[in-house]
Amino acid sequence: MRNASLGNAGWLGPLLVFAGASGYAHAQTTFLEEGFTLDVVTDDVPAARQIAEAADGTLFVGSSSDCNRLSSVYAVVPSDDGDAEVVVVDSNLRCPSGVALRGEDLYVAARHQVLRYSDILDTFRDARREVIASNLPTANHHGWKYLVFGPYGDLYVPVGAPCNVCEESDERYSTILRMDPDTGETTVYAHGVRNSVGMAWHPVTGQLWFSENGRDWSGNDLPADEINRVESSGGHYGFPYFHQDHRPGAGIDFRDPEFGGGKNAADYLRSEHLIQAHSAALGVTFYNGDQFPSHYCGALFIAEHGSWNRYNGRVGYQVSVLRFTDLDGPRGAGAAYASFADWLNDQTQGVAGRPNDVVVSRDGSLLIADDARNSIYRVRYTPPDGDTTSTGCADTAHISTFAPKSHETREGFARVVNHGESPATIRMEAFDDAGVLHGPVTLTLGVGEATHFNSADLEDGNEDKGLTGNIGTGSADWRIELRGDGLEVLSYMRTDDGFVTSLHDAAPLLEPVAVIDNDDGTRTLEHRYDVAIFNPGRNTNQVSTLRLVNFGEHPAEVTITGTDDQGDSGDNAAALTLAGGTSRSISARELESGRGLEDGQGLGTGTGKWRLAVTSDRPILVSSLLASPTGHLTNLSTVPDNKTVTDQSTSHFVPLFPGHADADDRQGFVRIINRSDEGGAVEISARDAPGQAVATQSLNLDGNQAVHFNSAHLETGEGADWTDGIGDGEGDWRLSITSELDLDVLAYVRRTRDGFLTSMHDFVRRTGTDTYEVAFFNPGRNANQVSKLRILNTGDQDAPVRITGVDDRGVVSTGTVNLTVSAGAVRTFSAQELEAGGDEFTGLGSGTGKWRLTVRSDQPLRVMSLLENQGTGHLTNLSSVAANQPWQWDP
Repeated sequence: MRNASLGNAGWLGPLLVFAGASGYAHAQTTFLEEGFTLDVVTDDVPAARQIAEAADGTLFVGSSSDCNRLSSVYAVVPSDDGDAEVVVVDSNLRCPSGVALRGEDLYVAARHQVLRYSDILDTFRDARREVIASNLPTANHHGWKYLVFGPYGDLYVPVGAPCNVCEESDERYSTILRMDPDTGETTVYAHGVRNSVGMAWHPVTGQLWFSENGRDWSGNDLPADEINRVESSGGHYGFPYFHQDHRPGAGIDFRDPEFGGGKNAADYLRSEHLIQAHSAALGVTFYNGDQFPSHYCGALFIAEHGSWNRYNGRVGYQVSVLRFTDLDGPRGAGAAYASFADWLNDQTQGVAGRPNDVVVSRDGSLLIADDARNSIYRVRYTPPDGDTTSTGCADTAHISTFAPKSHETREGFARVVNHGESPATIRMEAFDDAGVLHGPVTLTLGVGEATHFNSADLEDGNEDKGLTGNIGTGSADWRIELRGDGLEVLSYMRTDDGFVTSLHDAAPLLEPVAVIDNDDGTRTLEHRYDVAIFNPGRNTNQVSTLRLVNFGEHPAEVTITGTDDQGDSGDNAAALTLAGGTSRSISARELESGRGLEDGQGLGTGTGKWRLAVTSDRPILVSSLLASPTGHLTNLSTVPDNKTVTDQSTSHFVPLFPGHADADDRQGFVRIINRSDEGGAVEISARDAPGQAVATQSLNLDGNQAVHFNSAHLETGEGADWTDGIGDGEGDWRLSITSELDLDVLAYVRRTRDGFLTSMHDFVRRTGTDTYEVAFFNPGRNANQVSKLRILNTGDQDAPVRITGVDDRGVVSTGTVNLTVSAGAVRTFSAQELEAGGDEFTGLGSGTGKWRLTVRSDQPLRVMSLLENQGTGHLTNLSSVAANQPWQWDP
């Protein structure tokens, strides 16, 4: 069979398939959405396993069904007529299941060996085998290995347990190894991994995710298969002492009856997501193509090979998909899991195939390997006639709020970075709130360079900054679309005193995009955005505004509901239609009164502040902005990822909470939201700057209630739920807030003099297990707006820290900072200190423009980029970066 189409929408037709001892049986394949087709690329690759795609479209495919047998590595060569040629690259290998490409070379995992085939596209018809490593464990049981190269060129090689469940003296068993691809030298990257045959690096965070098969012979539903994430190297994932239980109502930790005695589950890492036991989750891949509907961007596809020893019905035999709320920092909590393509007929138990690997192809389609049918499939998506669903990952960067030049107290300020490997020409188009296009303007930027422009540059033009053209004069906030390869855009608001606040953050999704099948046969996508803090209309000093941007071509139907601090819902839901390409800013008073909204209905009045849920049938940008009478504008859209799960409770970390006697008139301000319907206790513990702990405070929350406390409440107890405060401390506090409730904990710094509020819960982007990227850091010569790097060591060992910089010309700093942060400690360095150095470390030296910093450590850190106005004492957090940027999703 060659390139045969197996279907085009919804249910695919029945396939004649092998069903074990019972012979051939009919089964069906189903897709989540209309518009998908599945084609057979080839059915001539015996026991097809891992796939690696070369730049010209040639597929290299491993093979193996049993490590007791010898098999081959194959090349699948595309042709214009669709009749792919299958070529044997090498043969007589012991289960050569894993393949990976590095530059022009092919790497193959063959049980205890890792092999290299140089210049593979030129030599695959007469390939020369080179042994890189031959001393890996030799057990045939779980001897197959998939391969993946990491962001820094290391090769990652799993070594499964040589048994169902056991302890082995060779520490390389039940691990993922990190290998030097030239010497074959290895170190253990992850421990306690029973059998992983699927690994993928997240394209934004640079963290490794991997599948893991649970042990056998513990019952139909024990233990679960796992999807795991590596935050720090060297972690232990529990095998053989603890497994995980996915059954409803059961505790998550399943102690192994033979090896778990005397062990503590808290010593081992839990999974991001659990899959039905015996599904045999194998190959995984993150979608970063431009073909599938946009709500698949960043989703994890999982090849579930299928059960072989489950007595109560077969499971698996499908490609499933895990979709996340946060594309840039995915977490398993709250992710949506669903079948994507299914080869199992639940009624007859007939099996149509056994998928074992998934790969995103260069054209954005999805490749699937099936070792039962010796096949490679390709899944494509073509929007049905009249369908207006957006497709692909980000190819456009958006600035949702950019002040006009005419504004009395502030201006828009954008930072643009070229992460590409060639000079970039960036096209910018500006739109007013009515969606009227102004421009275009083009911006040229060299490799690795960064530049800035402000409102005057954009409206009037500025060739000195590489801008060609202008957009003319505006009277209200602009929104801007920017297109270009390798593009990252950060947007800010700058006031007359030079103070900068981030405006690129948008409200996160409350849950993954929901796909709703309507009774009339149509399909609706529901996007629900979470606004965690929104001042009531009666606060006329610090005025909240909801900014909505529809960057698509079609109208968006938007509904806004509110919950006040007592957990009560607003009187009504507010509704509006946001025309394609338009923007709208809605004040708290308008939202409450309904003035200017459809049907004139608003939320009404509530107690305390609001939490808003913004629902739209199309993707939109939602921001929660807060304006101060001083002219400052701050963005309060982010909800932090500051949770750590310990046993039955969850701990939330507040990294910076100024003391009550702060010399710059600043106070800490914490908002705690109970997302649970039930009430319960919350404990608050604190450490001051030297690390001195104080007595723990506690409070009780009702279901869905939200509360606040500030520095005075915490230290004195005045106006708080506790009688006595914690007293004075030295310097700023760090807080830990623990509860069994489902909480969000948001941290802010507020100036008591003018009420100006900025978020303090965001951290800089983590781009791997040991790397942190600071996108905005003022140079030391800026003595008024002083950048400060705050490094918190959250581990129990001293952290060696290495800091390098790249300036706006793309030039690496002349010096490298090497320093140590003690276990559990925090250190803060100004830009002047980092550039100049001192007795402890050599400085970065000087650069051109602003810095981008890279912070590395093999210990877990939290890193913040802060900006302090020396004249007014205002403090802002510039750690965050814009989500879903084009450069992040470049294949």
